[in-house]
Amino acid sequence: MLVRQAQQPDTLITQVSVRPDHAGSDPAFDFELPLNPGFVAIVGNKGQGKSALVDTLALAANSDRQEEFSFLNTRRFLRDGGAVAARYRVGLRWADGQSTPRSLTDKHDTKLPSRVDYLPQSLIERVCAADPDSLEKRQFEAEIERVVFRHINEDERGDATSLRMYLGSKTVDIQRRLDDARADLRVAAERVVALQTREAELMGMGLEARHLSVSGQIVALDAELARQQAAIDLAQSARGEQGAQVTADLVAARAQHEQLLLQRAIAFGAAHKQRSIVTSGTLLANALQETVAQARTQALQLSLLIDANVGNAINVILQDNISQAWLVSQREESLLLQSRVDGPGGHTEQLEAVALKIHGLELSLAEQDEETAAALQALKDAQVRKEHLTGDPADATSLSGIEAMQDELRATPTNTAEARAALRDAFDDIHAEVLLLLAAQDTAYGAAARYVEQTSLLQDVGLDFGVELRVRGFKASWIGKVNRHRLTEFPGLETPDEVEDVLPALDMTSGPGLYEALAVIEDRLSRVRGAEAAAQRPLAQLMRTNFSAADLLASLYDLTWLQSQYVIRSQGLELRELSPGQRGLVLLMFYLLVDKSARPLLLDQPEENLDNQTVRAYLVPALRQAVQRRQVIAVTHNPNLAIVGDADQLIIAAHTDGKFSYSSGSLAHLAVGLGSIDVLEGTHAAFKNREWKYAQVVGQH
Repeated sequence: MLVRQAQQPDTLITQVSVRPDHAGSDPAFDFELPLNPGFVAIVGNKGQGKSALVDTLALAANSDRQEEFSFLNTRRFLRDGGAVAARYRVGLRWADGQSTPRSLTDKHDTKLPSRVDYLPQSLIERVCAADPDSLEKRQFEAEIERVVFRHINEDERGDATSLRMYLGSKTVDIQRRLDDARADLRVAAERVVALQTREAELMGMGLEARHLSVSGQIVALDAELARQQAAIDLAQSARGEQGAQVTADLVAARAQHEQLLLQRAIAFGAAHKQRSIVTSGTLLANALQETVAQARTQALQLSLLIDANVGNAINVILQDNISQAWLVSQREESLLLQSRVDGPGGHTEQLEAVALKIHGLELSLAEQDEETAAALQALKDAQVRKEHLTGDPADATSLSGIEAMQDELRATPTNTAEARAALRDAFDDIHAEVLLLLAAQDTAYGAAARYVEQTSLLQDVGLDFGVELRVRGFKASWIGKVNRHRLTEFPGLETPDEVEDVLPALDMTSGPGLYEALAVIEDRLSRVRGAEAAAQRPLAQLMRTNFSAADLLASLYDLTWLQSQYVIRSQGLELRELSPGQRGLVLLMFYLLVDKSARPLLLDQPEENLDNQTVRAYLVPALRQAVQRRQVIAVTHNPNLAIVGDADQLIIAAHTDGKFSYSSGSLAHLAVGLGSIDVLEGTHAAFKNREWKYAQVVGQH
């Protein structure tokens, strides 16, 4: 202890005091106690202030256990908003000379370290009596993890402040690869299910019968096409000569028609020109007559105005008979030319006759063409029907589509094998990463586990500590996704979902063995009613609404239910199999023996739920070893712990007239010794009475 006091003085509390802030009448607390650096036992009858003292020690040392305090809580001394408690201050003095004064209403300061480890009675009882799957059980694990984390060298911890943070920093790459592998497995599972579903669909489509039916229709159409083509060829041959003559006549008639059109155009032009001549001549003759009449009028005017002889000298003569004869001859010529265009036998009449001939020839050819066209259309329709029946691979009703589906069905076993291989590869990757997580956790727990193996007292307790792969929630991970009514013969469904009786006991570190076991379960699930020898069915038929068969495969093979975790056994029994008292002993062994911390350890009735033999055989030796490296301050009612445990200091708590008081010293001090006997043995007389009876009565019969 002297070495520890010299080397680690900041881990030893040398004095505690609780004083009122100001003088007042009858304060509840007003004391100062020195504390021994070894084992300090606080004893007293019920309600005398034992827990009050240890709570104030924990508060002053900034303990993070304030939620577990049994005295300094809102139900007791901090009730009514802590008005009374606010009047008091607790102070600790450490061996290095530091003082830590605080108010009894102060809260844990997260910015400062906790300078003690405190196991309140309520915490021990709650976490040790908890259901194995409860939140309290997780808190038990957290207590163990606190101790284990202290076995990791500080230079290896980095920024981690807890074991889980440390493991998270060491496994971040593993976890990333694990997530990637699970994503790959999901893709492979969806591919497997899609192939299973498609295979069942194709097998239910009667492809062979459909292929035979469509092939027969195509053969019949080929025969019909050949017959129609032969009929067309024969008809065209029979009508060949007649058609050729009609065609030749039609060509000649059309040429004649073109020639007549040209001739009529020329004749029409000549007639038009002649009509223009007649019109122009008539206009000219009329103009000449007007001119002669005007000349005569002017001559008459001259003779009247000037001289009769002058008028007689002007003589205007128009030979009208000649001009009229010419006009008549031109009109006759114009009528002759017009009659050649539209008169009887003229160009127009000839054109109509030729057009009628052409129409007749065209009708004759059209009748032949309609017969041929009808035959050709029928041939074309038959070809279209054949093309439709032949189709393309995208048309599921066509021969090509049916053959494509037959090819797809034949390729399904190969494709399924490839998808299964991808699923297996992803599973192997997942399992490998799970093993790496196991190795990382084993490394983190290794130092503490080796310490447990090498500590004889822990071996006497039968304590075994290590990291193993455990199945957690395997059945629960998938059972809610399937219709149980379709699995009436599947084994294990009658048990609760948390009972892991579906997956057989096997070596979880063996990837091949685990995969084969899961494949057997998948096969059983895929069979009707879940019966071992029943017919198979697609997994999709088994699923509940909102879940897919890929969800089921992922739940089986992604190993989210296979977890690496530390396992604690005592006398061969795991924590869930231990009684609350046995769990409490395990927790105490970890803090007393496994914990490497040198901080003071505060215990509130650690012997609770432990029998006296266990206290004497295990708890007392563990406490003696713990005192070699840390100060231990314990509240106890057990004489085996306080007296047989060789407490270096005994503190006797008393509560009189509303005031807490404490007296202390070693067992050798008369007042302290007698007080300890009264508290621990129920008075000296009672102790002597038991001693006499044990000596005089036991063994007399």
